[in-house]
Amino acid sequence: MKLRRLRVPSLAGDELDLVSAQAHYVRDVLRLGVGTVVEVFDGQGNAARATLTHVDSAAVRARLDERYRGEPAAAVTIAMATPKGDRADWAVEKLTELGVTRLVWLVCERSVAVPREDGKKLARWVRLAEAAASQSGRSDVPTIEAPTQFAEAVAELGGGVIAHMGGEPLAKLMTARQEIPRVCLIGPEGGFTSSELEIAESAGYSRVGLARHVLRSETAAMAAAVAMSNADREHP
Repeated sequence: MKLRRLRVPSLAGDELDLVSAQAHYVRDVLRLGVGTVVEVFDGQGNAARATLTHVDSAAVRARLDERYRGEPAAAVTIAMATPKGDRADWAVEKLTELGVTRLVWLVCERSVAVPREDGKKLARWVRLAEAAASQSGRSDVPTIEAPTQFAEAVAELGGGVIAHMGGEPLAKLMTARQEIPRVCLIGPEGGFTSSELEIAESAGYSRVGLARHVLRSETAAMAAAVAMSNADREHP
C-alpha cells in the first residue's frame, strides 16, 4: 500500500516532532493514529519510513525506522518567462512532477507578468512544489528562484539551449551532439527579441525547436523538461 508522504524540515535524530501544520494534517485531516507508518522526506533527496508514536491535540511524534535516498532527479534547469495567471502555478506543479531541479523566472523584454521578488507568489510556488514533490514521490524539491533579468540569468546559468521557432529540433541536437543540455531558456508569449537571442547565442546557447507549432511558454517548458529529463535517465 502506498504510504502517506510528508515534507519535513530535517531527518536528524531518531524521532521527529511534526510542526503545527503537519501535525494538524496528520491528526485532523488524515486522522492517522499511533502505529501508522508514513514516509517523510526533507526536500534534499533524503527520505525515511516513520511510525507515528504519539498523536494528540498537543503534539504528533514519529519514530524514524528506515532511512534512504530517493531516486535522484534529472539535473535539468528550466529558465522561463513567468506565464500569466494560474498558468504559472500549473507550470510549477508539472515541472516538479517531471523532475526538474531548478526553475528560474526570467524577466524578458516582452514579459507580460513579473512577480515581485518579495511577494506572496514565490512563497505560494514553493508550497506548490513541495506538494507536487510529495504527490509524485520525489524526495527533493526543486529550487524556485526570484525573477532574474534575462542577461544576468544567461550568464549565470552557463550555457544550454534557447527555445525558438525554426531552431534545430531538440531531440535531433541531442542525438547529433551526443550530449544532454542541462538548461533550457523559454520566452514569453511574444517570444525572445533578436537582441536576447544574440545575447544567448554569444554565451553559448543553441537555438532549438520543441514542436511543429507555436507553444505557450508553459507548454514549451513541459516539452523541454520531458525531452531533457528522459535523456538524462537514459544517459546519466
